[in-house]
Amino acid sequence: MGSPFPLTAIGLGRYTGQAAPTVPSPLANQTVARIQQALRSNEAASLPEVIKLIEELSHRAFSISVQELADLISRDTMVTAKVIQAANTFGYNPFGHQVTTVTQAIQVVGFNKIRNLALSMLLIEKALHGGQPEALRESAALALCSGLFAQALTSIHPEQDSEQAFVFACLRHYGRLLLTTFLVDDFRQVHQRPVDETEADACRRVFGITPLELTHRLFEDSRLPRTILRCLQDVPVNQLTQAAASPEERLTAITHFAAQLGEIVVSSRVGAAGFADEAEKVRHLFGQKLELTPDAIGILMKVVDQNLRNFTRTYGAKAVAAGVIQRISERALQSEPLPVFPDSPSAPAAAAPTPHPAPEHTPAVAPPTAPPPPDGVAILTECLLQLTEFTTAAVIDVPAMELAALSAMRRALDLRDCVLFQRDGTGSTFSAQSGHGALLDLVRGRPVISTERRDVFSISLTRREDVLIRDTSDPKIRPFLPEWLLGAGAITGFILLPLINTTGAIALVVGTRSGAQMLQPSVRELQLLKALRQHLVAARRLAAVKG
Repeated sequence: MGSPFPLTAIGLGRYTGQAAPTVPSPLANQTVARIQQALRSNEAASLPEVIKLIEELSHRAFSISVQELADLISRDTMVTAKVIQAANTFGYNPFGHQVTTVTQAIQVVGFNKIRNLALSMLLIEKALHGGQPEALRESAALALCSGLFAQALTSIHPEQDSEQAFVFACLRHYGRLLLTTFLVDDFRQVHQRPVDETEADACRRVFGITPLELTHRLFEDSRLPRTILRCLQDVPVNQLTQAAASPEERLTAITHFAAQLGEIVVSSRVGAAGFADEAEKVRHLFGQKLELTPDAIGILMKVVDQNLRNFTRTYGAKAVAAGVIQRISERALQSEPLPVFPDSPSAPAAAAPTPHPAPEHTPAVAPPTAPPPPDGVAILTECLLQLTEFTTAAVIDVPAMELAALSAMRRALDLRDCVLFQRDGTGSTFSAQSGHGALLDLVRGRPVISTERRDVFSISLTRREDVLIRDTSDPKIRPFLPEWLLGAGAITGFILLPLINTTGAIALVVGTRSGAQMLQPSVRELQLLKALRQHLVAARRLAAVKG
């Protein structure tokens, strides 16, 4: 294992951009020194493997080689066996390559996935181990849940690396893992804190430093890149209402949100009755920054709960253990948002008949106003989370995923029709198979699209590019529109979205618009549309291999 992190007397301001004390309190310095001494002493010889893995990966700045990672994982025979076992399952190895060593697992499954799988296995072991102190099991569950929440959130932010988000969110809780490993008696005072005292305040009282501040102190003089260190900070509250200015800022918000949600999910102090309210407060706080829809918490909870069940199944546990992991499953059942009813200020307070006679003159009724435009980003974001939930099922229902995606596209872009044209075998024609709207009934099963014809459809398919036609009456566009489209009614605009895999275009989504309003998706909507199609392509591949 690499040498321990050196003690530093410099605060967090050097890399976080946030104000921080230049001279930490004596109590904080004493706590860091005790942790450093524990890492240097013989206690480290029996240091939990999860701490070794995090310490080594952090100290090596993610530059560790394949063989070195394999050696590190192989230190624990149980983890070695479980990593190899998982690497031979369909979810990690859909093509069925035989894996007998950790090195082969890394080569077949991928470096980052195996690194995160090993980290997950070690964390789930600590969370399920009945012989460990409750505080340590809670820390392990918190790190794992935060990582899984961050990973799930990348499904609606496809520019982020899901494996990177997972490990960064886990790293945020390195300090808490150390405190509950080496200073468990002191941490008991934190667990027994007054009801109105937060864990962060209790840690400052007992240790002079919060777990996250301890993480920063330990990592500060390591060779961890500054971009990674910045992703481990908190987002200032006054910036949460602003759009992310960079992918790095978005990743910071993802890890911060995942950590806060994880704390609520894992904490034994948050009762069943108050969980939904507390989770909604966090969603509302980060909602604009991360574009979270009202039902995002419920969907995230289901995805993480299913992933945890998969982990425990792979890990070999007979059942999800009581305690912190069991609480997560219970939270998933409580996370459905309550229905929102329309305001009715004129409705009577009770169902009893009104004692007053009806007025002689009925007031004039205001003309109905036009319905508000759909929130395309929210609709597509919700659909991405639903598709993620689909992929956790034992059997991947591709047709159901396609219909869900087409329905979301239609609502998000306010389309008249949204139809999926499938490639006919390995040929050059595409036939309408599923979707919504009158266009499907008109052309269902007919090979009306062909890459050999000279029209906008063949351009989209051969170039593998999205095509947006805002005005079908444009004289420059009209010659390139096929007769079947012109005969489908008053289509004023349409969008073509190809589904691409290694063999080329395998399907094409056709969305049409009628009326005077011009079709113009936003940049964010186009990004989400691309992510939706990536989910559908991946689902087809996995389903085909399994079949």
